[in-house]
Amino acid sequence: MDVSAESQKFGVNSEGLMEVEHVKSPTMVKTPETKKANGEKCFCNRDFEEKDVRKFVKLLKGSEIIWEGQAAKGGKRITCNIDDKSFSTLTKGLNAAINKYKINTCAQKMHFLAQVCEETGTFALSEESKSIFASSESFYKGRGVLQLTGVRKKDKKSYDAPGPYQDYADYKGDKNIVKNPGIVATNINYCIDSGAWIWSINKKMPSNKKSQAVIKWGKESAGKSLNELALYVDKYLELISVLLNGRNAKTNMPNGWEKRKSNYNLLKTGFFRYDYFHGSNNKPVDAKKIVTFHIYHDGKIEKHIPKEIKKDYENKYSYIYHDTAGKEHDICTVNFEKVQNWIVGSKKDGGKGWAKRTVGGRIRYYQMGTGKAELVKVVLPINYSKDGVVLKIGDNTTREYLNPKAFASMLGAVANCGYEDFKFNGSTSSDGTGAPSLTHVNGVSFDFRYLRKDKTGNNLHIDTEPNALDITRQEKFIDELIRFGYSQFYSYNIIINKKKFILKNSTHLAEHNHHLHVRREGYKPNFKEIKY
Repeated sequence: MDVSAESQKFGVNSEGLMEVEHVKSPTMVKTPETKKANGEKCFCNRDFEEKDVRKFVKLLKGSEIIWEGQAAKGGKRITCNIDDKSFSTLTKGLNAAINKYKINTCAQKMHFLAQVCEETGTFALSEESKSIFASSESFYKGRGVLQLTGVRKKDKKSYDAPGPYQDYADYKGDKNIVKNPGIVATNINYCIDSGAWIWSINKKMPSNKKSQAVIKWGKESAGKSLNELALYVDKYLELISVLLNGRNAKTNMPNGWEKRKSNYNLLKTGFFRYDYFHGSNNKPVDAKKIVTFHIYHDGKIEKHIPKEIKKDYENKYSYIYHDTAGKEHDICTVNFEKVQNWIVGSKKDGGKGWAKRTVGGRIRYYQMGTGKAELVKVVLPINYSKDGVVLKIGDNTTREYLNPKAFASMLGAVANCGYEDFKFNGSTSSDGTGAPSLTHVNGVSFDFRYLRKDKTGNNLHIDTEPNALDITRQEKFIDELIRFGYSQFYSYNIIINKKKFILKNSTHLAEHNHHLHVRREGYKPNFKEIKY
């Protein structure tokens, strides 16, 4: 849905893009609970225990703290006024809402929690704090785990018409919700229940299959609630996020998209272990039936191509890392596609055989090559940690396409380093140009944020924070990239103790003060293709 929101917190809009249904709960199909041979169970059709809630809170937040409020400017703190701040009550409230509103499956639960944790700061606040948005100072401001929000009256800026508050009050049979909307933020039961009501009943796709939203997203999405869309696992994460919180006019992605996506991926892999219990396109299958890149710690890369490929895996590549002990680590399986092959980019039009791209108001031109180039779509963040191998890459980009071989080199270098604060700054776009970059054609070049001494993973500008750069770790990463076939890099001249310094094997280039550019020039990996 192409919706741009003035506020990050808003309710049903005036164009009818989200409908309200006054029913107790939607009819959902129950999915049988999945149980492994060792007795482990997934979370389909079963309640959370308090230890489970503590676990996913710590996974997303880094600590087992809830309803702590939020730091504000000037050393002040925004307090959370929820009436019960215990994990036991939060657990009971989540289970009650999940059962009442039929949020049954692992897929539905991980989608729901990913959105709830973005809206609340992982249960830090129960209502919208004061900000530049008009809704934050409104009588019916955003409250509850999914920010129940009023609507604006005609020619008014504030959200002082009850709108969804009235709908929720009618559903609950409680007029006090409209008279005293603060109860949604102070009463733990209303706080959670309102969010589950939004999720399963209030917000949904238009039912008219001829509407622009349904035409864009597909007929199967027509009339479905967020809870029903969640059954499709990864497919509608962006749509669910837009329905909840609108689309940002500048980025053309959902408001809070990076955090929503990160929450979802962490919950899917680190808490629900969805691939393990249910299987997924992201889980590697038998290497004998899928094209597999084997990445060895010493820098070798082998592409194994089986004679017969498993059905539905014809356009997928698996990536397996081999550690120093020879143990295999299944990192991921990703989709690949073939796109136009490009030679080079330029700020000037080269005439015939060149294509024009405009991104962010910047015009670029790209020279077409012959044939096609392969690109893999990287699913970020990557969070792998097992038997002493740590391969973690944070997401800091929308250009998540890479040359398949380059992706193998990148994974090998990251695994050999074992750092947990890597942030991928992008490679190329889905068409392979990498616009507006001129050097990212075909996804062989890629960027990484500089590594910090404090290991926070926060962005680092080495021209303003030169002493924060962890030179030792940064050059270790360069060494590992060299091991896997790269030889040239762009970085930035750093002034340390009044002396100019540049990272090894690097050339200074403007606008590279916050990221290392790994160059495609001279890329020669130790690569072998094996067919059997």
